[in-house]
Amino acid sequence: MTADPPPGPAEPRPEFLTRVAATRSAREQAAAVHDQAIRDAKTAGHPVTRIAGTLGVTNRMRLYAVLDTTPDNDPAEPAPTPVVFLRGAGAPAATWRDIETALHRRGLATVKDRQQAWNLARGGIPVILVDFSANTATATAGRVKARWKATQRTRPAGQLLPRAERDRLTADDAPWLDTPVTVEDRETELPLVDPTTQAHVTNRPVDPDELARAVITQLDRPASPD
Repeated sequence: MTADPPPGPAEPRPEFLTRVAATRSAREQAAAVHDQAIRDAKTAGHPVTRIAGTLGVTNRMRLYAVLDTTPDNDPAEPAPTPVVFLRGAGAPAATWRDIETALHRRGLATVKDRQQAWNLARGGIPVILVDFSANTATATAGRVKARWKATQRTRPAGQLLPRAERDRLTADDAPWLDTPVTVEDRETELPLVDPTTQAHVTNRPVDPDELARAVITQLDRPASPD
């Protein structure tokens, strides 16, 4: 009986080619923004020699070429910079530094505060949660979305009042202060868009570049605030 041939190499993830195209577009946009900054500086009254000195160049022909070129009247809207929310309880400072370096090298901003990550995701910024906490054998990367969670609680009516007002009404023997009322509290949640598609990387020890590449695979996951 003939044995099955060994499986061939896995097909590379297409997200890396998408990232190549996206970063090329970002580079072109950045170049156009740089040219506009030169025009703005000249319009504000700075001589070309001073602009050249700021840029550290001696050949001013490039600057004159920019100034003589009509800017694009229909520029594309710049894409928002993806943000990586880092969570690494117990991880050494060197691991944090190496992971941030790997992400920054790939043009990805990082935050460490959950509320900041929630606000960014709520505003439509792509946010990827990366968890490399020391107590887990696997580091994960997955896109998250921001949403509200409503919780109903029962409290005495008096607790809903400012302290000074509550004390005043208590002194007046207001009979309804202890009446239970149902209120709705809203809390922030930052769940994964799809837990089944998050990337997993070994965390014993974690390879910062491998983890950063895992983040790249999550950038195009659609997410809308709930």
